[in-house]
Amino acid sequence: ANKRYGATAMNARSSRAHTVLAVALTHIEDERRAKSARRAAPAVVRSQLVLADLAGSEKISKSMVTGAGKKEAASINGGLFVLKKCIRALNEAKAHVPYLESKLTMLLKGAIGGSS
Repeated sequence: ANKRYGATAMNARSSRAHTVLAVALTHIEDERRAKSARRAAPAVVRSQLVLADLAGSEKISKSMVTGAGKKEAASINGGLFVLKKCIRALNEAKAHVPYLESKLTMLLKGAIGGSS
């Protein structure tokens, strides 16, 4: 997929979307090795690598975007704001982390608050 860019008053080539690539890896231990270690079943290790290229936050009043660009900028800023709220909640060990407030934070939940 191609990443979208647009010109604003603040940036000639402004990224207009977040990009997230998640790679899930599973390693299953060889059965002979499991038997030699006296385990009933082979060990399974699951990992996930998440790479995120986040669009930048821009003040709508300074970037002078209008129409669809304004709606897009508000959506980008909203996702980044919720990401900030999630990171703050994790740092402060809050009981509730607002992952569900944004598609971005739902995608990044395992990377920012899982067992990473």
